[in-house]
Amino acid sequence: FSSAATAKGDQSTSGGAHMAALVTPGPGGCSTVSELVGQGRDSAAVLEALLRGASSPDHAGIRELAAEILRCCDRALAALHGGDGAVVDVAGGRKRKPGPGGPDNQTRPKRRMRASSGEKAARVERRRTAEDGLIWRKYGQKEIHNSTHPRLYFRCTYKHDSGCPATRQVQQSEDDPSLYVITY
Repeated sequence: FSSAATAKGDQSTSGGAHMAALVTPGPGGCSTVSELVGQGRDSAAVLEALLRGASSPDHAGIRELAAEILRCCDRALAALHGGDGAVVDVAGGRKRKPGPGGPDNQTRPKRRMRASSGEKAARVERRRTAEDGLIWRKYGQKEIHNSTHPRLYFRCTYKHDSGCPATRQVQQSEDDPSLYVITY
């Protein structure tokens, strides 16, 4: 990393808090920073999901702290990739604002890739809700033969930011419609 502001007063103390100089990543540093912030964000999301299951009132402050860490990571990733840091929470799923130039400015090949025949799902869960505390982007939906409920396909929101390969499929259970079958 190279310092964007190198003066004698790079660090100042105000009320006991230290303020560091603005630091900008050097060549190739953006992807490393993005990966690290993305990993921290994923860890905070897992922590938030674990705490959501705990009913103890003592955990309320910890849950709020985990949510604040998630918001900070989202703003950092958005700022790093040219956005204004705004994050919108939409009906249980969070979406990031597109960067300057909008989504049309980001051209990526629209190629489908099939999983190898030997690849198995990491895990399959049956839950009362489809929410798991992580941030997913829906990329497809398919009607399944001999099934009354469609299968929904999601990928990690940070696939293009930090190369996150995580995907999940969600479908309402045929046996018990109050349950969702979630495949990671």
